[in-house]
Amino acid sequence: MRKITFSPDKSMRLNNVIGFEAQVDNPKFDMEMMLLKMQSYVKTRGTNQVGPLVQHMRLNATEQGTIRVQEEFLFQCSDFISNPEPPFYSKESIAVRNAMYSRFVGPQEKLKFAFDKIYLEAFEDDIELNGENYVVFVNNDDPDHRMIDVFVPKREAE
Repeated sequence: MRKITFSPDKSMRLNNVIGFEAQVDNPKFDMEMMLLKMQSYVKTRGTNQVGPLVQHMRLNATEQGTIRVQEEFLFQCSDFISNPEPPFYSKESIAVRNAMYSRFVGPQEKLKFAFDKIYLEAFEDDIELNGENYVVFVNNDDPDHRMIDVFVPKREAE
């Protein structure tokens, strides 16, 4: 069954986070290999991955006025990893509050519709978003029936 559920105000919290920034500008960057390295690194530090993979993306303007995409991949661990070795970093927690949310169920190549639903709702309700998103790969077992949560934070009032 394909479907998208929506909520205009949702929160997410990640604890004992380890992550790395993807090198989206480097054609030799192998994301699959980095994810395997991170999983192995977590195990060698005596802890375990808890929960699904989380992808965090944000848009930043460069000094030249172009837009740069920053992409990070995050795992929650059962224990905090202090002083991780590069290219990994750790954070005790990440809190995402006041976000628009959609849960997508269907083939991953159609995930765009979950984002479209959020952006359409934001447009219709005149809500400004902050240029970030968090994608939580809840269930990746069946390629035609993925369950993916999307959080898009609203812009904070100044």
